[in-house]
Amino acid sequence: MKLVQNIQDKFQGLIQASKRYPLTVLFLVVIAGLNTYLIQQETDDYINYVYSLIVGVFLSAVAQHIYERFFEKTSQRIALMGGSLLLTLLYFYTIGSSTVYDLEMTVKTSIIFLILAVAFIWVPTIKNRITFSESYLSAFKAFFTTVLFTVILYAGVGFIIFAVDQLLFSVDYKANLHSANLIISLFSPIFFLSYTPGYVTKKDEATQTPEKLVAKQNQIKNEVSVPKVLELLISYILIPLTAIFTVILLVYLLQNITGDFWTNNLLEPMLVSYSVTVILVYLLASNIETKSALLFRKIFPKVLVPIVLFQTISSVLKIQETGLTHGRYYVILFGLFAVIAGLIFSILPVKKNGWIAVVLIVLSVISITP
Repeated sequence: MKLVQNIQDKFQGLIQASKRYPLTVLFLVVIAGLNTYLIQQETDDYINYVYSLIVGVFLSAVAQHIYERFFEKTSQRIALMGGSLLLTLLYFYTIGSSTVYDLEMTVKTSIIFLILAVAFIWVPTIKNRITFSESYLSAFKAFFTTVLFTVILYAGVGFIIFAVDQLLFSVDYKANLHSANLIISLFSPIFFLSYTPGYVTKKDEATQTPEKLVAKQNQIKNEVSVPKVLELLISYILIPLTAIFTVILLVYLLQNITGDFWTNNLLEPMLVSYSVTVILVYLLASNIETKSALLFRKIFPKVLVPIVLFQTISSVLKIQETGLTHGRYYVILFGLFAVIAGLIFSILPVKKNGWIAVVLIVLSVISITP
């Protein structure tokens, strides 16, 4: 009976997510329909339509969070949805309908996805008791839970199709593609959204009593808490591995500060990956009070700053040899972000982590503007 109840609760969660993000779900339905057409026609001539619709998915989800945090009237919600539609159309007409692969537009579109994903996590935390690191943790848990359910569901459907094909009648090979499309394009995103906490909205603040607001805040705090398994994973696996890698980098840096460090092209992507790892692990560790997490938050931001600063200087110097390539342009901008993030982590308390979202969004907008 408990299993049946859990299934019913999750089904209700999917319905509530669809009501909460109606325009997002509409975009997802259109994407699933377009993908179905592309699979049947065996063509990719409509890839720019897919990109535009994905941008619409992100924009509409962010618009919903903006509405919840700052507005309360239905007319304002409709206006934000309309703005999302207009921006989606603007994006589509900006990239055009050409099917020729464009590296620059692909990179810029990826940056747009990053901006909107960060905004999706950050907006609910503005002037809220929930911190950016807690919202990030919630999205982190939702993402990996969604991946797990997606893999299990796709494997189950695949086995059913295989059994029917082998035991009953022949099944078109495209059946697997269609099932993957519906699961990945429609089910998985809605499932992910169903795990997004119902943060305290502007309407709640205007209509709910202080007692009910506190009760809802406490409920949200429970939803964004760190599961014990994840706490152990972060404290005793991710943090120690990051520490070991940091020691190796520092030893290499000290040994080669006057030589290979400034010319080793392989080190550049490695240090970028290291910086990303430290920032992401720091945000996860911000919600944990174990000794290893406390030491990580105290020491690693201060270690990150000089490492990234040296690498950024090295990348700037390499411009004289190779010119300012797309890759190096983004490496330098990311280096600037990582340095600022390290300073924010070193100076400001954990509850002020949301400033790195602001910095990342500003630098990302700058990166796609020229």
